Amino acid sequence: MSKEIRILYLEDATDDVAHAEKELRESGLLFQMQRADTRERYLRELKQSPDVILSGLPSFDGLTALALTREKCPGVPAISNGFACPEFFYNMHKWATRAFCLRSASLTNH
Repeated sequence: MSKEIRILYLEDATDDVAHAEKELRESGLLFQMQRADTRERYLRELKQSPDVILSGLPSFDGLTALALTREKCPGVPAISNGFACPEFFYNMHKWATRAFCLRSASLTNH
């Protein structure tokens, strides 16, 4: 029997969270997802020991959020997506983000 994965999704767009949750459920993955859209909620949710963190680089500053992840949960994989810029690449390498996905500003939502 598979264990449910605890996912913390750092995202301020509720539509993006709903879409990700739908796709993950349709894949058959067993999981519980918590959403954090503020720094305070993110810090509170980090205390719940997530198995993986998804980050949409929300409005409160996603790069800071990734630094907090490294500080509070250093062994937890963080998967980030965002628009490419030199600061983004530098910080992903600096903070040893496990994976990141680039998205183009020309992509439309779902």
